[in-house]
Amino acid sequence: MRRMEFPKLATVKYADFRKDIRTGDLLMCSGTSWVSRFIQRVTESVWSHVAVVVRADSIGRIIIMESVESIGVRAIALSKYLTDYNGSGAGYPGGVVIARHSEARNCEIAADIMMGQFAVDHLGYQYDTAELMKILGRIVNSVSPLIPWTVGEQKALLPNREYSCAEYAYECLSAMRLKVTPDVLGFISPANFADDERIELLAVLKRP
Repeated sequence: MRRMEFPKLATVKYADFRKDIRTGDLLMCSGTSWVSRFIQRVTESVWSHVAVVVRADSIGRIIIMESVESIGVRAIALSKYLTDYNGSGAGYPGGVVIARHSEARNCEIAADIMMGQFAVDHLGYQYDTAELMKILGRIVNSVSPLIPWTVGEQKALLPNREYSCAEYAYECLSAMRLKVTPDVLGFISPANFADDERIELLAVLKRP
């Protein structure tokens, strides 16, 4: 059974842990917004968001690549994520954990490049409110399939050119040939990343 408690991991300062963060790492978040609470409730998990890391040493940045409901696919520096989220003057409203796929250590540099290219190539993919509701509908239907969807209706709920956070992260890792197991209906949510035994939670990031 999934747990709603935030994990009891070592809390580290971003500045101290920064050198250990790699391209292909995951940012697992437990948020406090209404969308976050909805996802947590229907998936029965503390996790509401997942994003991927691209380490860009040439410009001295660790970049978070993510899909968010109000914008779509975007890039944001991890340092800004922790200190000035969405220009709020405060860090991300919730808990933030760095995680890593156990098979990532076997990836070649070319795989990192392919993932980075995929992540950047899909910047700007947006979805409107109707598409957000389709995404939330996929979550509800995957967890509690109360309505006997027809084949045609199921296709309407499958990913198209819009991405939930988990769908985007899943495709980014797939570009590195790293797999994450979806649920029995083929849907992927932040909880599925945490459930996968190949995903290791490394540390809770403390706000600077």
